[in-house]
Amino acid sequence: MSCERFDFPHAPVWCPECYAKESQTIIAREAIRANDLKEREVLAKEQGYWQEPEVRVVRQYTPPARVEQPKPQAKGGMNIEPARES
Repeated sequence: MSCERFDFPHAPVWCPECYAKESQTIIAREAIRANDLKEREVLAKEQGYWQEPEVRVVRQYTPPARVEQPKPQAKGGMNIEPARES
């Protein structure tokens, strides 16, 4: 590492500059790999070797709807409603 931030060897996780540099290197490497794979796919399509992948639909389980049961009325107790005048 030729980093000016620390005067000792260090891992990129310790230094934001080195971490950014390593991240950009990884991103560039993966972009090159993706381009190579796409190039191979196009070449295989041109030569007639390519088969489109089969898309499978996976059903998701849905539980049955819940049926609300009526709540039993409590028996007994005290009536706190105001008395109605007729």
